[in-house]
Amino acid sequence: MARSRIYTRKGDQGTCQLIGGLRVRKDENRVDCYGTFDEACSFIGLLRVRMDKEHPMQNHMAQIQRNLMELMAVVANAPNSTSEKAFSEQHTKEVESWIDETEKLVGEKPNFFLLPGGCETAALSHVIRTVIRRAERTLSRLNQSSPVQPSVLSYTNRLSDFFFLFSRFENSRNQIAEEPWTAS
Repeated sequence: MARSRIYTRKGDQGTCQLIGGLRVRKDENRVDCYGTFDEACSFIGLLRVRMDKEHPMQNHMAQIQRNLMELMAVVANAPNSTSEKAFSEQHTKEVESWIDETEKLVGEKPNFFLLPGGCETAALSHVIRTVIRRAERTLSRLNQSSPVQPSVLSYTNRLSDFFFLFSRFENSRNQIAEEPWTAS
């Protein structure tokens, strides 16, 4: 019986296959886009490891990872693919409810810029927020050439807001004061 290998050698010339079978260059915007979401999902995995197993938002983080896997599958579909699935608007509504809950706990948005940092989980949350913002920029470029489901765009925008609030939540839980940025 032949064993299955992880490598196929099909990408050795700088191409990869989208869902639906189309081969594209690995530096194509669609690939960059889902790759950036993959990076965010991996950082969320690291954040979850750094959070207590009983953390009140552990389940939210796991759900976000599942949603990002679904989102990546939507983005990785070849244009006009018959296998494209819809990304639920309910995902955005869910994140909005988490944002609303978290805002009640940490208070209103400060009227100054915050320096990323504080405790380790807050700092990591800022890293995730910036990776998601980068994913959003690649998604915006992709949307110009190949329209993206509006639910994917809104979810991504909400997600970076959530991670900003989560960083504030973590610093508050750990009794670490927010550090405002001041111009020199």
